[in-house]
Amino acid sequence: MDQATTERIKREIEFEFGRTEPPEGFPSLPDIPAQRYIDPGFFDLERRLLWPRAWLFAAHVGQLPEPGSFLLWEASGVPVLLVRGEDERIRAFFNTCRHRGAPVVREPCGRARRLRCHYHSWVYDLDGSLHAVPDERDFVALEKAQRGLIELRCETWGGWIFVNRDAEAPALATAIGPVPAELEDLEVDKLRFVTSYSLHLECNWKASVEAFLEVYHLKHIHADTVDKFLDHRGAAMGLLPGGHSRMATPVRPEILVDGNVPSPFSSFGRPGEIPRITNLAYNLFPNLVTPLDITGFPFLLFWPLDIRTTRLDVLWFGGPDYEPEEDGSLPVLWQKRKAAFDLVLDEDTENLAAIQKSLESGGFRGIPLNYQERRLYHLHEQIDRTMGIDDIPATMRVQPRLVDWVEPVAEGDA
Repeated sequence: MDQATTERIKREIEFEFGRTEPPEGFPSLPDIPAQRYIDPGFFDLERRLLWPRAWLFAAHVGQLPEPGSFLLWEASGVPVLLVRGEDERIRAFFNTCRHRGAPVVREPCGRARRLRCHYHSWVYDLDGSLHAVPDERDFVALEKAQRGLIELRCETWGGWIFVNRDAEAPALATAIGPVPAELEDLEVDKLRFVTSYSLHLECNWKASVEAFLEVYHLKHIHADTVDKFLDHRGAAMGLLPGGHSRMATPVRPEILVDGNVPSPFSSFGRPGEIPRITNLAYNLFPNLVTPLDITGFPFLLFWPLDIRTTRLDVLWFGGPDYEPEEDGSLPVLWQKRKAAFDLVLDEDTENLAAIQKSLESGGFRGIPLNYQERRLYHLHEQIDRTMGIDDIPATMRVQPRLVDWVEPVAEGDA
């Protein structure tokens, strides 16, 4: 994070502690229509116009360690196969044989010299090209060069793999804007994949993401956990281009020792001041939330299973010195860390099922958001921009109000 961004965030934290009302000129935010969380038509629009157009986190390069390593990824609603080729390049394909549509691989992960469909045994090379067809003589004018696996956009930032189904989408580096530059000092390309697990939440995916985009709730549901360490009154929110956002919540001064949070874990990279004195959290549009920590942190990914059910994937990353136990299990210290985080996660999600029932009750018409909750409104504005406002029923649209509150893109970040 450069010095200009660091100083801006510090000024914003100071302002937040001293203010008695929202800043001058901050707009009144219209209610978020409740129908956006419960209407089947809106959910179908998201399925057709949002998820296929967004860069979505799929895996870490550590999950594909060597040529021939493959991983099935179906979180976005379609079957996708990630493969590391002989040239070390990681590619993404539809996991769909070009003959009759059977899965090319069925195992969740593994390693193979070639990819063989289990139905009629069409064989593909690791770069997706069609290698062999049984009884090829029976096909008239079969052009194998035109029958390779269908490839998807697949790009990496650090060790993180993202996939986009939209061939016309901007490059990943363009889409995520200033975030990589802000985290450059953490040397994220050196991080190691630690573990992953999933939870099922009985609510719409947007309601679950929103639970992690503000600290308005901190004193109320985290009174005995997070609130003892962080002071929500000073939280500085940054609305970033593309629907992304940042939240820097200051650590309580009495917790810090020599400007750092004491930890039994080693820090990594060359972290500047902001990651050391705040909880620095990002939302990468649309569904990735990460509460960063300079000793290791999770990615939280929210995937819609249906209109009222979400799968939350939690993926942990540690520093370059992370080593699992000999049997592959988590070291005891990491087990304790995970247990402490899961307690907070339970607090963050305990209200979501009841909220979904309220949204569906007919007695709830819309969500009024305050200045502290502006990251939520920013998310919804970008959902509408991505899907296209003309395709959204007028009663379910979000009126754009925050364009003047989005941080300008610094030269070199565009």
